[in-house]
Amino acid sequence: MVVQYLRMILVSGGAGYIGSNTIIALDEMGFQDVLSVDNFLNSKADSYDRLEKIIGKRVSSVECDLADRSSRITRLPE
Repeated sequence: MVVQYLRMILVSGGAGYIGSNTIIALDEMGFQDVLSVDNFLNSKADSYDRLEKIIGKRVSSVECDLADRSSRITRLPE
């Protein structure tokens, strides 16, 4: 059962192997709003194309390095 008060789940490293599989599992559990944050150090942006084919929708994503304080998310995708 999905808790209804959650608005969005942030997955860091969502373009990588573990992150993309986490996004697939969250989708299978019924979570609708997932935001992937990745700096593409060990992954590629085209991973989101493969995710879209698997889950049937585009994943919201932001290119950002969460370990770098100067690289902050100023606006979330709608």
